[in-house]
Amino acid sequence: MKRSDVDEIRAKLLGWVIGLLQQLPEPDSDTELAQNGIEFTNRLITREAAALFHADCLPHAEFFFMYTLRVLDGREPLPKAAAADFWATFMTLKTGDQEAQKTIEHAISQLGPLLAHSIIRNVGGNASRSELDKLSEPLKKMVNHHVKARTWLEQALHDPSFPGHQISTEEKAVFLKKIIGLRGARGTNQVVREFWLSGRGSKFAYAS
Repeated sequence: MKRSDVDEIRAKLLGWVIGLLQQLPEPDSDTELAQNGIEFTNRLITREAAALFHADCLPHAEFFFMYTLRVLDGREPLPKAAAADFWATFMTLKTGDQEAQKTIEHAISQLGPLLAHSIIRNVGGNASRSELDKLSEPLKKMVNHHVKARTWLEQALHDPSFPGHQISTEEKAVFLKKIIGLRGARGTNQVVREFWLSGRGSKFAYAS
């Protein structure tokens, strides 16, 4: 079978899966389908980075990006974990096809700020504590692979949608400095937990 035939079959299958997600009134209408659909797409782009940008799949790609961001902002733990995994993968997508890579980088430049807002809303207090390690993964990948990460995160920290109103401007600046300085290292998870506690207004220490 030719490579072009494989790509076409892969794109049609991906389009079918995303089409199932489009039929849901809300992501939490069927959390199992939401989780499986996101996980399937993540596995597929891990094998073929440009799969979402195939001509047959492009009509579905924008929906899928916005869908996974909605899931990331949601309350359902399993689809949310799958969405965090997807975005961690997407932030590091690489392909040997130069044109496809340009398309991926353009998509990241458009979606990066939206992802930053979602992550920051979560770590600023909206997430549950058990979700923080998963949510730290796309954050670490963003910081380590994209030069605009600081700008995206800074804008998100000062957006009106940020939930941790008791967190001062100085505390936000310290958090951002630490996150950028760690460049995706494991210590990011602890910084995120401490920031989340501040956003929740909790004064107790969290034992990891």
